[in-house]
Amino acid sequence: MSTLIINVINNQNNAPAINIDFISPLTKTSTGISEASKIGSFIAYVMVIDTDNGPNGQIKCNIHHKMFQLSNMGSKEYKILVKEPLDRETIDHYVVSIVCHDMGSPPLKTKKQFSVKVTDVNDVEPHFTKETFQFLTYENQKVNFPIGFINATDPDLGDGGQLTYSIINDNNNDNIPFQLTKYGFISTSQPIDREVKDIYNLQVLVKDNGTPSLNNTANILIEILDKNDNAPYFIFPNNDPYNLDVHYHPHSKKDITILKASDKDTGNNAFLTYGILRSNDKNLFTVNSHTGVLSFSRTVYQNDAGTYELQFIVKDGGTPVQSATTAIILTLFVSNDTSPMLTAVHSQSDNNLNMTWIIIIVAAAVILSVAIVVSITMCVFKCINHFNNSSAEKDNPKFLSQTEMRQILYQTNNPVAITRNAEEIFSRNLQSINPKCSYYPEIDQLTNEWNYSTTPRKLPPVPQIYNKQVADGSYEQGDNSSTLTSNNLSDTLPSQRDHNCAWNEGDIKHQPAEYSNYTPNIPPMPKSGQEQDTYLEPIYKK
Repeated sequence: MSTLIINVINNQNNAPAINIDFISPLTKTSTGISEASKIGSFIAYVMVIDTDNGPNGQIKCNIHHKMFQLSNMGSKEYKILVKEPLDRETIDHYVVSIVCHDMGSPPLKTKKQFSVKVTDVNDVEPHFTKETFQFLTYENQKVNFPIGFINATDPDLGDGGQLTYSIINDNNNDNIPFQLTKYGFISTSQPIDREVKDIYNLQVLVKDNGTPSLNNTANILIEILDKNDNAPYFIFPNNDPYNLDVHYHPHSKKDITILKASDKDTGNNAFLTYGILRSNDKNLFTVNSHTGVLSFSRTVYQNDAGTYELQFIVKDGGTPVQSATTAIILTLFVSNDTSPMLTAVHSQSDNNLNMTWIIIIVAAAVILSVAIVVSITMCVFKCINHFNNSSAEKDNPKFLSQTEMRQILYQTNNPVAITRNAEEIFSRNLQSINPKCSYYPEIDQLTNEWNYSTTPRKLPPVPQIYNKQVADGSYEQGDNSSTLTSNNLSDTLPSQRDHNCAWNEGDIKHQPAEYSNYTPNIPPMPKSGQEQDTYLEPIYKK
C-alpha cells in the first residue's frame, strides 16, 4: 500500500480587500472627531482580507497624512490614530487615503479613501475688534440717544459663537448714565451733564453661550461735549450792587479795578467779553472787553467828583449767547491838586473848534490842488499850440496866412480872377481895397511890404457856379487850369460894400500920388513851357 501526496500550487494572486470600521461614523466613508481630541486618539479600526497563500497573502498597509497615522495590530488588523492636534477653526475637514498591498510577484495593492470631519468645541473666547472704543456725545441728550456700537467676534459654531455684551460696574453706587444692549449698541439711559462729569471710562464684558462659556473684556471711553447751557457769573464784584470808593490824584493810574467772571462751560462757550450797559453822561469810564479792566476813559477833573451807578454785563461766545449783569456804585473823590473844573460845554466847544479847523484845512488843500492841476493843464495846452504854430511857420515861411490873404483879397460883388500875371493880381487887389476904409488902416504900410513869389502850383478847375470868367490873353482859351474865378471868400466874410469899404470910380480919382506912381516889384517871369502860379510874398523888415 502506498500513499500519494498531491500538493496543489495556487498560481492565482488576488488583491487585498480593506474594511474600515469608524468609532463615530457619519456615513459609510466618513467619520467625525472632536477638535478637542488628543494626540493618539482612536478614530477607526481597519481589517485587511487576502485569501492568497504565501507571499501573495502577506499584507502591508500605510497612511501618508500629517494629521493621522496607522498603527499595526497584527493579523492584518490596523487602527487609525490622531497624529497632531486638531483645530476646527483652522481646518474642519480632512480626506485620508489608506493603501494596502501584498508581497506577491507582481504585488497587488488596494487604495481606499475616507473623510474626517472635525466637530466644534467652544474653545475660542470672544475677541473685540478694538482694545479701547472711544465715543463723543453732547450733554443734555434725551434718553436712549445712540452713542455708538462695539463689536466682538467668536469663530466657534452654535452657542459658542453667540455673544452677549454688558457693562461692568465695579462700584454699584456709581450711577452710569449709559446702557448697552446684548448686540453691542450703547445709548444713554438718562440725561448727561458735562459740568458734573465730562469723561466716562467704562469696561464692557462680552461672553458666548457655549459650554463652558468663554468671555473677554474691553475699555470704553466716552467724552461728553459741551453745550452752552450755563450763563457766566461774576466773581468780582460778588455783591450786586457793589459799593466802591475811588480816590483820584493827579499821578494816579487810569485803572480802577478788574471785573472777574467765570463760566462752567468750555471752549467758545466760556469765552467771556465785558461791557458797560449803563454809565453816565460824562463818559468817564471804560472797560476792556477781554480783560475786564475798569479804567478812566479820559482826564479826570475836579467837577467829575461824585457818585456813579455803573452797570456791567459779561457775555459768553456760545450759541445762544448767555450773559450776566452786575452793578457797582462808584464814589469818586478827586484831589484838589487836579486841573480846574472843565464843564462839558467847554469840552464840546473845543471839540467843535478842532473839527472846524480840520474842515478848513482840508477844503483849502483841495482848492489849492485843483488850481495847480488847472494851471498845469493850461500851460501844457499853450506849449502844444506854440509848438504847432512854430512847426507850421517853419514848414511854409514864404506864404501868407489865411488872415493876411483875407485882408488883401477883399470880397466884392464881381468875381475876381486869380491869374498867373503878378502885376494884374496886384492891380486888382489894389482897386478892390478902399484905403480910406476904417477896417484896414494898415494898408498904407502893407502896400510897401509885398513882393512876389512865383511857385509852380496847379490851380483846381474853375467852378461851374460862376457866370463870368477873366482869362489871360496870353494863354489858350481851352485851358481851364490857367484861370480861377472866385468870389474871394464871399461865403465866409460879410460884404463891406454897405460900409463904403469897396472901390468905385470916384475913389479912383482921389488916389494919392504914391499909389498912382507905384510900381510893384515883380520878379522876372521864368520863360518855360510850363505855366506858373503867382502868390504874394511878404517882405519882412529887419
